[in-house]
Amino acid sequence: MTEQSLGRRLIRDVAAELGISYYHCYRERAAICRRIARWVCDAEQVPTFQYIADIDEFQFLVDRTMWHAVYGNRTNAFRKCDELVKLAPSPRHKVEALCTGALIALHFADLKRAQDNNSVARRLCQENLPMDPPIAWQVALARADVAGAAVAHHLRDTSEAIRLARSASVRLAPIVTNAAAHVRELYADSLNKLAGELWNFGDREEAYNVFLDAEASLGYVAATMVSASTSVMIQLWRVRNRLLMSSKTWYPCSQRIRGLQTAFEQAHGSGTPIQALEALLGLTETYAFAGNGAQALHLGHLAIAIAEQQASDWVQARTLVAVSHRLLRTPYWKRGLPLYSKAKQLGVKEAVYRADLASLAAEHAVRLGSFRDAWRLATAEDQGHDHSEIRFRKDLAAATAAHGLGWKREALAKTEMLIANAERAGSAPILKDAYELAAALTGDSRFARQATALSDLLTA
Repeated sequence: MTEQSLGRRLIRDVAAELGISYYHCYRERAAICRRIARWVCDAEQVPTFQYIADIDEFQFLVDRTMWHAVYGNRTNAFRKCDELVKLAPSPRHKVEALCTGALIALHFADLKRAQDNNSVARRLCQENLPMDPPIAWQVALARADVAGAAVAHHLRDTSEAIRLARSASVRLAPIVTNAAAHVRELYADSLNKLAGELWNFGDREEAYNVFLDAEASLGYVAATMVSASTSVMIQLWRVRNRLLMSSKTWYPCSQRIRGLQTAFEQAHGSGTPIQALEALLGLTETYAFAGNGAQALHLGHLAIAIAEQQASDWVQARTLVAVSHRLLRTPYWKRGLPLYSKAKQLGVKEAVYRADLASLAAEHAVRLGSFRDAWRLATAEDQGHDHSEIRFRKDLAAATAAHGLGWKREALAKTEMLIANAERAGSAPILKDAYELAAALTGDSRFARQATALSDLLTA
């Protein structure tokens, strides 16, 4: 119990250390738990009325509503959201209920419902906020900021998402140490969202530092809150899979894989399928970058299997696009073509997803040798701010298409711009591809050597 539960070690590792099978280890742990439970029951009990007041009944309802979003269907989840708003005992609780409803609406790609919930929550804050807001109201305001940042993300308004996520983390920082468990979890989530939006904007140095702050904030989060801790660690290890050109951010491939495997095991074992899915996508990407196409294909199919169990079309479509994109770096890239078609058929309209889908179409066209289509898709004017990864991929597709069409001037211009931007961002996978293209365009062996060095970093 000390090694596995309190030490937060994997049960397989504990079993190996004890020299027993992990099935036997499970049985022994169950027996120990029963003995502890009997001892607790036999000990002098504190009367119920002495501790029942510490239970936050409304937060319990919030957690149950979120559970229905993950495990239930769209109609039932929205019905539970409406019930939660009606049950809210005060304007502050109503704000938290509306923010929960906004996040659940985004899970089902219902942007209008999310915007409406967020607008009502903001209005309630303006109408009911005390002159000197107590801690409970500061938490409600932070929750509104986090929900607003999520809505801005889905609208591709990265600057607004950064502003709101930063506002939430600043509100919570002074109170998090002695706050309730759900407040500490919200603080970690706000930092994680801020780091992700900074990454999307292209400010990768600050993004990495905020990811480290989010990791440090997990010290405030109870070990039982697996969703918060795994979300942060998945993001951090996926970022480290790209930032390989600095001693501060470089980790060997084996450690990056182990970090994501641990996150997957924790998420899957605790019944949080969305985090388990994100960990699998991170592992698929890592193996694809490292040149292990067979393992990337296997994990990609497992991710799709988990996504298909979710009631959200957005989760399914996003997973199909993510796996298809990762397979482009493997010999199995043709297996990704039907995934792209299936994702299109789901008809999800969410803005970031549509931009990702358009980028994937351009990359598929390059792979199929349809260079004119690839150029058209990669250079098409698009409203909204593309996330940095999407922007890099579209620029690479455009440069490769120009090279395929024999447009050397356009290809060189696009490649030079891409190399400059990717070097500034420190994105090793994109930079490797850009160096390989530059070597093909110019015949300069320096680019080929740089591409080989980056390939070694991705697999080391």
